[in-house]
Amino acid sequence: MIFCFVDFIEKDKFFKSSTEQFKVTEEYGVTVIKKYPDYKKNNQIFYAMAINSRDFDESKRTDNFLRKAIEANPKDLETVYNSKVGLAEFYYNNKKYSEAIGFYQDVLKNTSNEWYAKHLYNSAIIVTGKQI
Repeated sequence: MIFCFVDFIEKDKFFKSSTEQFKVTEEYGVTVIKKYPDYKKNNQIFYAMAINSRDFDESKRTDNFLRKAIEANPKDLETVYNSKVGLAEFYYNNKKYSEAIGFYQDVLKNTSNEWYAKHLYNSAIIVTGKQI
């Protein structure tokens, strides 16, 4: 039997501090973006808020933040790429394959990425409808 401390306490109480930090961080990010709408790194703030929302199971906002990360500075290729990976995986994990495949097609153009095989595998599952 594997011992898990979280099994013995309520999840909400255990994650209370980190959930509060998540909310404060998001509020701060939104404040910075509103106060400085032309700041060239707002896309990175949107990306950070997307990943935080994903990690805290706020998936309704994850999609929106990732799209805004792309729109805010399309010249920041690293953040655009990471956002497209995030969108591909978000849709894949939510079984919205028709949305995921378009992002995977963009993601797979980067053949040197260390996760290329994983992205290719997920794309193959979508296209064939079968797990390999």
